[in-house]
Amino acid sequence: MRLLGCDVGAEFIIIHDGKTATKITTPLEAQAYIKNSDVVILEQTGAYGVRWCELFQSLGAKVYIADGRDFKSYRNAYSRKKDDATDALYLIQYYKEKPHKCRPYNPQQVHIRALIRQHLRNQKDITQHANRLRQYLAVIYPTEELYNSTRHRLFKNLSQLIQRLKETPHALSPLALSEAQKLSICLQEAQHLQEEIISIARNHPDYEILKTFVGLGELTIATLLAYSWDISTFKSKDSYIAYVLMGTTLEQSGKSIN
Repeated sequence: MRLLGCDVGAEFIIIHDGKTATKITTPLEAQAYIKNSDVVILEQTGAYGVRWCELFQSLGAKVYIADGRDFKSYRNAYSRKKDDATDALYLIQYYKEKPHKCRPYNPQQVHIRALIRQHLRNQKDITQHANRLRQYLAVIYPTEELYNSTRHRLFKNLSQLIQRLKETPHALSPLALSEAQKLSICLQEAQHLQEEIISIARNHPDYEILKTFVGLGELTIATLLAYSWDISTFKSKDSYIAYVLMGTTLEQSGKSIN
């Protein structure tokens, strides 16, 4: 069994076996290099890393993902020298010293993360299309309060509004109609995404544990699962909360806080 550290770039990867660093640029080169008994450790690197994880798994290797924040601190504690080969070498050392901080690559987790990221992007699109549509409505129907509708009311009456815009002879009607139709598509996608995300979360073994946390909605639970996945790796509820709150900023004024 070989331990291999892998530093991922957009155009190539560097794999280190503890002695030698090897540059790989194509799947064929990876197939010639990777053996089914290998253990490969990668840092969290987004879509490019996922691509190589999928390839390594298909070749029979065991793939682990190092905790991004913790590995960065670990790496900086040893050396400030920054290059791909050194990063790949330190991934091997990190895995040996902190195996509990390296989780097995899980395609399901990647799937739900991608869905949640798409859901967030879609929510931004919904807001943008709704705001633009309101601006057009204020000009097209100046004597009405259509532009001032709540999101709930605007979304509920969107199909009727689309039909009305088709029948309104105004110079801005085609632009408003385009925004309304885009908004309608985004709302349909939002519903589909939410249903799929919640379905995955409900079938996760840790779903019922997170339901015991007061105030967590199903989308929040799904997001926590996407970025922590296996609660059993945490020693306590407090350690789990500390992990999922990494990167947040707490602002406090006054004498007390809930």
